Amino acid sequence: MNQGEVIRALADLGMDELSVKALPLLPLIQVAWADGEVQDAERSLIEKVAEESYDLGEEGQRMLTNWLRYPPTPAYLEAGRRALLAVAQHGDANFDESTLTDVVALSKKVAKSAGGLFGIGAVSRSEAAALQEIAKALSVTGVSLDAAQGSLPPNFEKKNRVTITFSTSALDVAPMGGVIELEEGSGKLPVDRNGLAVGCDGAADIRIEFDDTVAPMHARIVEKNRKFYVTDLDSESGTWVNGERIVERRLLGGETIQIGREASFTFKMLRRIPKQMV
Repeated sequence: MNQGEVIRALADLGMDELSVKALPLLPLIQVAWADGEVQDAERSLIEKVAEESYDLGEEGQRMLTNWLRYPPTPAYLEAGRRALLAVAQHGDANFDESTLTDVVALSKKVAKSAGGLFGIGAVSRSEAAALQEIAKALSVTGVSLDAAQGSLPPNFEKKNRVTITFSTSALDVAPMGGVIELEEGSGKLPVDRNGLAVGCDGAADIRIEFDDTVAPMHARIVEKNRKFYVTDLDSESGTWVNGERIVERRLLGGETIQIGREASFTFKMLRRIPKQMV
């Protein structure tokens, strides 16, 4: 991938130059979810790595919160592995291909942290399969399970936090506004600082009446400092962005947002909001 393609691939993951800092944690997330549930020990280790090794910031932490709350889909994980490899190949001096070995070692440490099948440090079959998939995708070989034991790798100390820097010039993410596009022919709604509430309640800005899985106030789409976000309001059936269940996610334009079982619409970025829509 060239840099423009890398940036586009990150955008497809819901990442920009800020949230990309969380990308090296995605393989650890894959291993943690391999058995269908993130164990407390796995969660604690991932959070420790995030705190001590990566300066996630608000946007990166938002990505990590989503991943720990809801399992990413296999397609998302595959795209994440490809993007991580590409970032390592195009990143700066603080994040290069040698860092991928550390990512694999930490992924193995996550697998061992919950005790495996018998609570004695074994790695389950599903975790081992995930580790093999990760190592193969990242082109990392020769890292034994013993490398995952003990403390964090020495180059993951606080003083050596990983930084990833990309220019956003290849991404057209600085428009004047965003809109929610409803079903074809039914119009568009501008998103501003007041936001748009979505639900089945009569007070919702986007009211969904045909789906009984939609909560009265199900989700909210809002603009903050010229960035756009969708937040699930603790709904039972969930809010999904491009097929991924979310707690809260940054919207970069072109995403399909699904509310409940059936309702969906598209978020689009505009250079400006037409006067007739204000």
